[in-house]
Amino acid sequence: MLQDITYDQQLSILPHYHHYPEMLPLIGSHYRQMNKQVLVIGESHYLRKDSEEKRTVASWYDGSAAAMLDDEDRSWIHTRGTAGSGINQRYGSRAFSIYRNVENAIKDLIKNEDVQEDNYLRYVAYYNYFLRPAKTGLSLDLTPQDRLRAYEHIVALVDILQPTHLAFVSKLSYNAFWKFHGESPKFYRREIFGTAHPGCPWWNAVHNHDYWGEKDRMTSRAWFLRRVGRLSLV
Repeated sequence: MLQDITYDQQLSILPHYHHYPEMLPLIGSHYRQMNKQVLVIGESHYLRKDSEEKRTVASWYDGSAAAMLDDEDRSWIHTRGTAGSGINQRYGSRAFSIYRNVENAIKDLIKNEDVQEDNYLRYVAYYNYFLRPAKTGLSLDLTPQDRLRAYEHIVALVDILQPTHLAFVSKLSYNAFWKFHGESPKFYRREIFGTAHPGCPWWNAVHNHDYWGEKDRMTSRAWFLRRVGRLSLV
């Protein structure tokens, strides 16, 4: 089994998942068995063009949009169904290149381990930072409400999952997180860093990175590898 569902009872208490259970994070089957608990944080889901009117700020956050979603809409925001759909690093949609590229990076971090190779997300947890879907093919048109809800949610999520590493694989998510909370003690003693989106050219292009004054130039993929470090089963 790819996923660990033993967290679901705690996760289901979070208000957002009452309305949108499809957005429950993917918790890898081996997440808690690793030497590090890495929470990989993407950007946002999308709704198809014909359903974009369902993603208004008011209706999405008060939960009334949930009653308007059909089965196809729900499949678009199904974290475990999208991130968990890869088999041997192959996915049915080009839009899922984020998962494939993250998988391949994780694969490099657990070399020489006797591990299952069908889907490397089983060794981490994954969810999208912003709770409201974006328009198809675009970054989310951020509002103050999007920023607030996303931050409140990650605070609650971290309390449950207790990650050692928060790996933001979206600069939009990473910057929103830092600008909103400042230097909250909630996140002390955790490794927190950001990369470019794994589905964009910057994942494999050299550019600047800064981690608490540690500056370097490398690809976002290389930065991900450096900041996470070797992964192993314990």
